Amino acid sequence: RLALVAAVLGSLALLVNPAPAFAHADVHVSSPRNGAQLSAAPKKIVVTFSEAITLDSQPPRLIDGAGRTVPSTSAVSGAVLTITPSKPLGRGITTASWHVVSDDGH
Repeated sequence: RLALVAAVLGSLALLVNPAPAFAHADVHVSSPRNGAQLSAAPKKIVVTFSEAITLDSQPPRLIDGAGRTVPSTSAVSGAVLTITPSKPLGRGITTASWHVVSDDGH
């Protein structure tokens, strides 16, 4: 079975503080969802936050099961981050990693 995990948000706690009391961007939804096992590789990973974001100095990355960076492009539109692999993802686990800043600077 093709086990493809895209948008693994495990490292998210280090990247985005989800406490709304502090007005930080919180992940509302991702597609595919965190930990999903898919029968076919996704063509893109879409993460929607609770508020508009900008990318930090490091671009988002896709990382394969061997720890190698998978070439990809990324775009932000308001509260939506889209990461698109440059070529179809292979079999196995793929992790999405990103650093974002809320538009209010947090």
